[in-house]
Amino acid sequence: MTPIEAAYLRSRSLWASIFIHWIFDPDYDTYDLAHFEPVVLQVFDRQAYSEKVLQQSVMHGLP
Repeated sequence: MTPIEAAYLRSRSLWASIFIHWIFDPDYDTYDLAHFEPVVLQVFDRQAYSEKVLQQSVMHGLP
């Protein structure tokens, strides 16, 4: 294994230990899907390619 490959594997292992350890924890407290429904509907209810939404050099987030 090259030093670059070893560094890559160490960085992936660190990332996994910080960000995805909870995926395998059945007792981890999460929201149910109904919690996200209003935001999902808001995104998909917008008209595709609407000039109100897509403007050059302007970024909009969800309210």
